[in-house]
Amino acid sequence: MADVEHLPDTTGIHHDVRRGVMMIKNTPIAMLLGVLAAAASARAQTPDLHIPRNVQQAYEAGTRSWDGTPGPAYWQNRADYDIRVDFDPVTGLLRGRETITYVNNSPDTLRALILDIHANYYRIGTARDWPHSAVNLGEGAILDQISIDGAELDPSPGAGGVQYMQNGMLAAVPHVLTPGRTAVLDVTWHYTVNHGSHMRTGRVATASYFVAYFFPRVAVYDDVDGWDVIPYSGNLEFYNDFGDFDLTVAVPQGTLVWATGLLQNPEEILTERYARRYAEALTADTIVQIVDSTKYLRQDITAAADRNMWKFRAEYVSDVAFAVSDHYLWDATSIVVDSAAGRRVLVEAAYADTSADFYEVAQIARDAIEIMSQQVPGVPFPFPNMTVFNGLDEMEYPMMVNDHSIKEGRRFVVWLTSHEIFHSYFPFYMGINETKYAWMDEGWATFGDHYITNKLHPEEWSNIFGMDRYQPIVGTHVDIPIFAASDYSKRPAYFYSSYPKPAFFYLMLQDLLGKEMFFEALHEYMGRWNGKHPTPWDFFFTFNDVTGQDLSWLYRPWFFEFGYPDLGLRGVSRQGNGYRIEIERVGRSPVPVHVTITYADGSIETAHAPVSVWQDGDRVFTLEVPTDSEIREVALGADHIPDGDKSDNEWVAR
Repeated sequence: MADVEHLPDTTGIHHDVRRGVMMIKNTPIAMLLGVLAAAASARAQTPDLHIPRNVQQAYEAGTRSWDGTPGPAYWQNRADYDIRVDFDPVTGLLRGRETITYVNNSPDTLRALILDIHANYYRIGTARDWPHSAVNLGEGAILDQISIDGAELDPSPGAGGVQYMQNGMLAAVPHVLTPGRTAVLDVTWHYTVNHGSHMRTGRVATASYFVAYFFPRVAVYDDVDGWDVIPYSGNLEFYNDFGDFDLTVAVPQGTLVWATGLLQNPEEILTERYARRYAEALTADTIVQIVDSTKYLRQDITAAADRNMWKFRAEYVSDVAFAVSDHYLWDATSIVVDSAAGRRVLVEAAYADTSADFYEVAQIARDAIEIMSQQVPGVPFPFPNMTVFNGLDEMEYPMMVNDHSIKEGRRFVVWLTSHEIFHSYFPFYMGINETKYAWMDEGWATFGDHYITNKLHPEEWSNIFGMDRYQPIVGTHVDIPIFAASDYSKRPAYFYSSYPKPAFFYLMLQDLLGKEMFFEALHEYMGRWNGKHPTPWDFFFTFNDVTGQDLSWLYRPWFFEFGYPDLGLRGVSRQGNGYRIEIERVGRSPVPVHVTITYADGSIETAHAPVSVWQDGDRVFTLEVPTDSEIREVALGADHIPDGDKSDNEWVAR
């Protein structure tokens, strides 16, 4: 059992006060760390990092600034969506109509608009990262009608009105859109949602579905790459522009709908009893069981109509998803996330009565959102609601989570719930390009769930997610730099570079800077780039700017260079009135130093120094321990610190 706040401290040292202050090169650790920080600040210089040519051009054009702020010429396109869906939860047939209002804020004249048609993931002939049985494959999404600014185009393949690319996942709509102009697209489409497989979307159980990536959308056109034409093939996630979404979902009587955005017409589609419970949940601090295990059997929840129209609205978000069921339970509560403004967030859980773990999920989600708002990342939850739906995946969307049931115990339920909800900040608050830089969102979500899980379930220590899988492969050929482009990486290398490695880096950076400075820089980064599209360099440069340090010496080995973390005990020797412990940096990637010392009388003390001890390129770090007692054992490292070869991490007196 361990409390996250009792791990190696972010500012210095743990020690047994009976033994006095531990020394490093005859300098008290606290004093030395202050000297190291001051020296690092004095050495601040122009960042020395690899920057690809297309990214350099953005800085040269003034859309981004070298201090990490959006440049004076920064621009971002926008698309607003009015989507109307008719969905049959028996057959899975989805028919949709949408109006897209797209604004070209770029300085470029666009000769076509690129549409993402991610529903074609299950189309026969589409290239996918994982095989799927034939029962899931079909004709994909069919564009029945498309017009732009009132001019009809023939959407049939080969007709010339629309050019299909990348296995039908992308479509080019010809149109000349000059800078500052707006285009209005009207699209009608249909497809059958997959039944037998669940790649982030699809049938969950009888009349229960989680539906994502269901509508054609305009791809991102940005200042770094132009059009984003990286195809969706399963492994990579997404990159979307921001806009307002009005979503209407028509379903049969008795079917409930949850979606991105706040429900706009609860009094119209819920009968009085359930509309009243929904309204109660909007301001309740406790769990309101809107639908429990007996209520859905009454068949009196929704309005008496053949088709009920559930209407949702979400403002300035990057995506929408929805879920349906005619037999799920429905818990809801709310929480004040911004006390100054009195702003509340509605927190919901929708789940099957057979899912034992989900009975607590609404409360776990509420508690997690409270920690996110007040502690990590310490920014008020940015959206008005969050629904955790009992699906068949582990996947996040703005204001929606699709999570499977978990049998491994409460700790895993807390971990999964907090991880997916933490994505509300990264990538949905920040607009990160997940297709290229998965570590910019998965790493932060792993950093966040590590803290939250240990706060909400302190009975069991929870290490960094994935660290147990990363540790055995440290330094092998699959241990590639974090920066390796996500769209060219495969699992398992993709996983290590996206989850445990960047999460450890963020913890290491917090350890180096101290919590106060770390969160000051993080909040500045989030404040500068929320609702925009930050690159890795915007993150790097913002932290340099706020801290007054050039942290390139740490960024380079962890993000851009091949290498691995590995420390070893070089020697332990008696020196006058104490001991000298020599620690060697064997690997190229620097890590903090954490030492556990066991004395002959059985007492134990620990020393910890941040990664800055390696900043000047030293290969050996000396820890001097003033003591009259005999040291029996010395152990190097900690569970959350990766190490390529642990065989040289222990010393036992002979």
